[in-house]
Amino acid sequence: MRHRVFLPMPGASAAIVLALLSGCAPDGRQQAAPFGAEPARSTRLRSSDLDLTIAATVQQLAASPFMTARTASSPVVRLVPRGLENQSSDRISVADQWVAVSRILFDPGMQRLLGEKNVILQMPPDEMSRVRRVSGLVAPDSVDLRADPEPATHIIKAVIRSMTRVGSETLTKSNQRKETFVVTYEITDVATRQIVWAGETTFARIAHGLVAD
Repeated sequence: MRHRVFLPMPGASAAIVLALLSGCAPDGRQQAAPFGAEPARSTRLRSSDLDLTIAATVQQLAASPFMTARTASSPVVRLVPRGLENQSSDRISVADQWVAVSRILFDPGMQRLLGEKNVILQMPPDEMSRVRRVSGLVAPDSVDLRADPEPATHIIKAVIRSMTRVGSETLTKSNQRKETFVVTYEITDVATRQIVWAGETTFARIAHGLVAD
């Protein structure tokens, strides 16, 4: 049995202090469960982990040349998201990949920023229905949910990766494991295929106990 603690990385954008008890799947990857509905003893990636990086994500986007050059009267940007691309050690269902991205994009701070810069978020209605069914999350009124909207001008995608480091205090067993999670973002101009913004947030999770638990 391992004691999990979530810690901010030095210079990381989110302050995370969470303690959990848990186990892993036999192949070492975390068991899948709906974001926001994990049992208390689970160690898998939680939606709250990504929530705590939202402020830093909004700040990075707001400070980018792409956004600082825009005003409320700039030509409209029609921004379409992709589901979270999971390259971490956790299993994340397709529905939860969309939930994770939606929680970030629907955040009030993010919505204010997009509105001030004349950026319209367009959510695929089928994916939005899945998000609502899985998480109960409802899109803000400003989000375009039409089945046949105007073509997207920009695409936003997010990728989550993880790195694991195992430490040992004896020659026979490991009793500490540290997982570092990195979430990267890109906004791409559809017409030019140019990446107009890239951002990154980082947090770490530490487990105490036998790694084989």
